[in-house]
Amino acid sequence: MRMTGLAVIPAVVCGLCAASPPAAVPVPGSPAPVPGSAVPGSHEAPAVSGNPMAANKGFGVVTRRDALLGGTSSESAVAVGGDLALGSRYTIAPRAADGFRAAGDARPTGLLVDGAVDFSGSAADGVLRVTGDRYVKVGDLSRSATRATGMDGTPVKTRLVPAGAGYGTTPRVELTTAQPPSSVGPARGLVDFGTLFAGHRQRADALARCRGTVTPPAGAVSSDGTVRVRLTDRRTNVLRLTGAQLARVRVLAFENRPAAARPLVIVVDTTAEGGELSWRTPTMTGIGRADAPYVLWTFADATDLTLTAGDTLRGSLYAPRAELNDGSPAGIEGDLVVRALKAGPLAGAIHSAPFAAEPACDAPALRQGAPGPEREGEREREPLPEREPVPEREPVPDTEAETDADTEPLAEPEPADAEADADAEAEAEPVTDARPPTEPEPEPAPPGEMADTGTRPKLWLLGTGAALLVATGTVLTRASRRKDKDPCE
Repeated sequence: MRMTGLAVIPAVVCGLCAASPPAAVPVPGSPAPVPGSAVPGSHEAPAVSGNPMAANKGFGVVTRRDALLGGTSSESAVAVGGDLALGSRYTIAPRAADGFRAAGDARPTGLLVDGAVDFSGSAADGVLRVTGDRYVKVGDLSRSATRATGMDGTPVKTRLVPAGAGYGTTPRVELTTAQPPSSVGPARGLVDFGTLFAGHRQRADALARCRGTVTPPAGAVSSDGTVRVRLTDRRTNVLRLTGAQLARVRVLAFENRPAAARPLVIVVDTTAEGGELSWRTPTMTGIGRADAPYVLWTFADATDLTLTAGDTLRGSLYAPRAELNDGSPAGIEGDLVVRALKAGPLAGAIHSAPFAAEPACDAPALRQGAPGPEREGEREREPLPEREPVPEREPVPDTEAETDADTEPLAEPEPADAEADADAEAEAEPVTDARPPTEPEPEPAPPGEMADTGTRPKLWLLGTGAALLVATGTVLTRASRRKDKDPCE
């Protein structure tokens, strides 16, 4: 079936829209953009600085979309941009002295859910406990009931249960303080998750373009899976790894400790894996929990990450486009910024170690091995090698079909297409008769038919159009796998 020119136009336009980089979006409370910073997808040198977690309003675990919390605990306040489902057991016990406090609330917030608590999608015995006398804020209470008084009407520690259920019902969210029901919600929009994550994606893209500075280089993974790292003072140290390299790393050995003046940013490129990576967290020797606030794991282009096993991950995990499936019993020491989160029953605890450095870099990464900072579903492509020049062919007799100098002869196009292409070329540029004087003049075309000008359609234009349509279909197919995405997500 042949696609007409009118049918091609919408597809091409849609493909160009999908390939356009998102505009920079300022995030309230975040560091101001540095002049000259690169737009994702451009080839300009980035200029990035500041703490990327500064806009999180004190929440150490932040998701753009849904979260499932079960089997473990978090020592940081949690903010969920979508709905929350409960596993069997989970405890949120923020260690920070303070945190985000909604207007009119007497206490800071330990759990914020911009959507609803999905009791129907939770474990039957699910109990999520928020300690430290922290409050809970929920955007949509249509499927919930807030219980804050006992049988005799006296105040009790607040619980959130399925609509119509009693105080002791499971699944439930329970507090260690008496929070007024009106304070629980509906409380949607306390955090602008769309703007927040637009900023996170932009910063992750900028970090992904930082030039590697750590010696030895990222590719130096020894036969036993060890990478040794020595950090330089008074600069941001950048270690670049591909997904395949990270999967081979068993030990990340530090020869000196990271600090505020010499933070470490580990940039992982998952382009070759299609944005999907399952990995065993390496053993990180030479550093401890006190050093975790100065390590940042950046997965700018990842869409699906799975922690399977391994040792404690020291440092914050920064993957604003990825859904994280945590099935590892090892813990995480640092902040967590992901698109969605599934903490399974075997997942380890998330320990409080807020990222406390201000990474800065102003040099671009080398093209080879550099993570592609495009929007989700897009990949930066290496430039195609230049085509070797082909010697110009001698003119062929008038009775033979001529071909472009850089293409093989193809079958004669259908008459209707040939006429349309000949019209287009005649309007674009005049055709001159370059035949030797000794050649016979071409016979005039029969009435009603177009004369043979000796030209053929510009086949490279047709090939380029076909390649664009294929690339557009790939982008749209990948985008369709994700639901409820931001336009730039």
